[in-house]
Amino acid sequence: MSFLHENGWLLFLVSEGLTWILIAFFFYCRYWLRYDRLSQLWLILIVFINIFQILLGGIDFYITGEISFFSDIYCSIHYICYNSRKIRLSTPRSIY
Repeated sequence: MSFLHENGWLLFLVSEGLTWILIAFFFYCRYWLRYDRLSQLWLILIVFINIFQILLGGIDFYITGEISFFSDIYCSIHYICYNSRKIRLSTPRSIY
């Protein structure tokens, strides 16, 4: 656990980069190649990477006893992404 705490920022940046790469693979497989099963695999991997990032924030909180800047950034990014998706989906489309 100390390895994860000492290298938290590096692991977070690597996992975030992997998330964006997997998102690109997801869109490529889903909409360009039309491979639904393979795109589901990328989605599952994205979820596991997000769980790993939450674990990193939890370990940081467990060791330091406070919510750090690392956790604030992670929570803010996911809160903004979730709410922006929610707003876009709830906006009615006009019919032409």
